[in-house]
Amino acid sequence: MSHICIVLATYNGERFLKEMLQSLEIQTRPADKIIAIDDASQDSSIKILESFKDTLPLEIFKQAKNGGHCKAFATGLEYARQFTQPGDLIALADQDDVWKKDKLEKLEKEIGEYPLIFGDAEIIDKDGKIIHDSWRKQALIQKSIPLKAQIEIGRAGQQECRDRYRMP
Repeated sequence: MSHICIVLATYNGERFLKEMLQSLEIQTRPADKIIAIDDASQDSSIKILESFKDTLPLEIFKQAKNGGHCKAFATGLEYARQFTQPGDLIALADQDDVWKKDKLEKLEKEIGEYPLIFGDAEIIDKDGKIIHDSWRKQALIQKSIPLKAQIEIGRAGQQECRDRYRMP
């Protein structure tokens, strides 16, 4: 069975980070490693991450200088290479995500031999209330769009967190 590594980017995420980490704790298929890249937060994000080290397989890396969302994920993916082997899976997560408890289990089952899969997301407000049932519908992404175009749309919309990669 493949290992699953999550790359989590944080930046001043104290408001939502605890709930995100709690959603990782209850996964029906737990991650084997979680790489948290803190992008020079000035709040308590690092303390919150450290408080979960006993219950999650966390490796925390604090950046000295804020480089932005994309650079944080790129850095996280580089660190993930140290913990993964060919055939392992990498899932990207934002600090304000709240994952359904079977997300990793479903994604692991569905990836098959595909090198990349991505799902959808419900959009919630600051109180966790669902305000739209589909990010893809909200962004007007049609199912008939070729994969390459969908990936480009995802990059433009900063939706890397919805992606799941198989290491080459």
